[in-house]
Amino acid sequence: MPENRTVEKCRKGLTARRGEYNLQGMAPMLHQKQGYFECFPTAIAMVVGVPKETILREWQALDPNLENPREGGLKGHPLFWEIGAVLLRRYLHLDPKHLQTFTKLASCENRPGGGVPFPQQGRGILLLIIASGVRHAVAYEHGMVFDPNKPGPMTYEEWQANVTWNIEAVFPANEQAESEKRS
Repeated sequence: MPENRTVEKCRKGLTARRGEYNLQGMAPMLHQKQGYFECFPTAIAMVVGVPKETILREWQALDPNLENPREGGLKGHPLFWEIGAVLLRRYLHLDPKHLQTFTKLASCENRPGGGVPFPQQGRGILLLIIASGVRHAVAYEHGMVFDPNKPGPMTYEEWQANVTWNIEAVFPANEQAESEKRS
């Protein structure tokens, strides 16, 4: 599929199947390990309680040119931001304000932000950045960090003591999305 048709498919996906995944009453989050450059889809999988392979299949369905997400990973993937927005909307039910924040990050220079506080309640995804401009995604739930690059979950304080990441953005799962299903 030519890239421009894939981008259009991603843009249509921003509204398609919205509200399909129920986040209310979910079991506690389970930690999952990422593969090579799979932190973002793995973080989504942890938040919604599905195996990361489910999210990777969705990613591949949105971009059939990506033959194997594990070969070469998703780093530098040309449609990362478009596909990422579709998946955040579909699985986390992100509201338009948070989706706009996510898509704006695509055009940001790679420099660390700062001052974004860690959310002590709820569950969602943290987009992180370090001084070199490298980004990373982790899941969070009620004060715990589920870093797919670590062996297991830990408190924010434990996690922060072992990393040099700054929180660039917080994408909370919208657990009230059930009422939006009908709209």
